[in-house]
Amino acid sequence: MSRIDKLVDKKYCDNLLDNEAPLSKDEKSRILQMTMDKMPTNNMKKYKKKKLLVGILVATMMLSTVVMANEYFELNLDNKLLSYLNIDKNNESLNGAGSYINKSVSENNLKLNVKQTLGDKHSLYILIDVEAPKDMIIPKYATFNEMDVNLRKSSSSGWGLLDIEDENPKDNKKSYIISFSTEGKLKRNDISIDFENFGYYKEDGEFITLVEGSWKISWKLDYTDVSKEVVLNKFVTTKKNKYFITTVNISPISVSANIIGQNNGDFMIQEVTLKDGTIYKEQDFISSGASSSFLKAFSNVEFSKAVDVNEVDSITIDDKVIKLNN
Repeated sequence: MSRIDKLVDKKYCDNLLDNEAPLSKDEKSRILQMTMDKMPTNNMKKYKKKKLLVGILVATMMLSTVVMANEYFELNLDNKLLSYLNIDKNNESLNGAGSYINKSVSENNLKLNVKQTLGDKHSLYILIDVEAPKDMIIPKYATFNEMDVNLRKSSSSGWGLLDIEDENPKDNKKSYIISFSTEGKLKRNDISIDFENFGYYKEDGEFITLVEGSWKISWKLDYTDVSKEVVLNKFVTTKKNKYFITTVNISPISVSANIIGQNNGDFMIQEVTLKDGTIYKEQDFISSGASSSFLKAFSNVEFSKAVDVNEVDSITIDDKVIKLNN
């Protein structure tokens, strides 16, 4: 009896609701007695012993699970993505945003493997491993002569093949990260990437083919969109333009804005400012871009270091600071 009362006292009652006053000893005893009274009278001793033991065991396991989850949480992301994007592996704000793909294609003894992705509403990073023929040492700046990224639900988009540090520059393996952004939604969309001819560019711009061929990999994007949408619906006037900004989407890896107005070429996000005064500018972005059609524009930047979504204070477009009331 004293053991269950001690467990209730220390683990539950005093901390069950943060804003509630602790239960008195009399109240705890009364609640405990009410619980015992509800149990069947036949074989009471045996029943109580078994049920209390199971209850204590379940409660202890639940508490242990919560403690372990808090203390040992790590992002399920490859170290290459963590390193290139300067992401802390204990960053819980990106939980679920990563996805293992592990889809491969081979031609002419060159194998491509889409290993993993990290994405939000409009931006996506794709980790790709390349394995060349065994007798080939991949040059430092090896790349593909042609590359194309397509979505089943197409929209304006842009991409780039990022050359990351080679762990062993004297072997036949190399990894890349594709940075992809689109005006449309990525989650649950079908994506395909086409590659053609693997080699390198000489200083004069001539492409030297090491492995000739074409490779295509397709899969469905399935991950948790951790973006936060800020609805603005406000007019913004600058020296050159007047436009209407509808929404801004913020995630730890990117910021994007949806805009209505003319002269869409001026609607690039130039800066992102945090509440502590930290300013992210062009040199702090892995990529930035904008697309437009008639009166509609979309602008997107991808951070070189993951940010706290709730700490984003404003964005700057066309030299105008726009507070987000985030």
